[in-house]
Amino acid sequence: MSTMTTIKNTVEKSFSKILKGISSMMKEGPNSGALMHKYPGLIKPLGGLVLLINLTCIIVYMCATPYALPWFIYPLYATLFLFGTFLLGFSRQPSITANSRIYIHALFSTLTSLMLVVTNEHAGSYPWSLYPVLSFIMLFIIHYILKYENNDTPLTVFYIHAAIYAMGNAIVFISWVYSSATTLFFVYPLIIFGIILGCHYGMLQYINKRLSDEDGTRKKEK
Repeated sequence: MSTMTTIKNTVEKSFSKILKGISSMMKEGPNSGALMHKYPGLIKPLGGLVLLINLTCIIVYMCATPYALPWFIYPLYATLFLFGTFLLGFSRQPSITANSRIYIHALFSTLTSLMLVVTNEHAGSYPWSLYPVLSFIMLFIIHYILKYENNDTPLTVFYIHAAIYAMGNAIVFISWVYSSATTLFFVYPLIIFGIILGCHYGMLQYINKRLSDEDGTRKKEK
């Protein structure tokens, strides 16, 4: 299984756990998930306030400015992020507490990306929102690698290098697609930095093999 596939599966599992945790926190009863939160009594009032604010904004938008930029997405974005951060940051569920920072990072990246894409769709045809969205994805992948990979191994640095290479070239390619350039300029960084990435991987394999051989030699000498 490739690194990107592993990251994708982990992100999906993370969001699934977040939704299950939030669902259990909203339940009532002596054994409810709300008891797994530091401030269980605030969950429903804050949830209701978030719902009220956003319904009000949507109704005002539809009645007053139905053809303008859908500005209600900005309070929606802010309130959902704050409420989600409250649920995740003060959770007492071990599975959420141990990963709360990366969950909040995922929440921020997802909500911000959606907000930017919606704004982009309404404001113009050039997909400028893809640049920050790809940057958010790259930063989240790096965060994931630093948290779940062994930071003491050179492989971690290679994974980060590969993530930067992939997202950087994606940005250059998108710029080429929407430019008026007649030359395939995106090919140059793809090839040049691809060679550098390949050299990095080859050097990594060489070092690992050499270390493995040295370990084998020491064991034989003992």
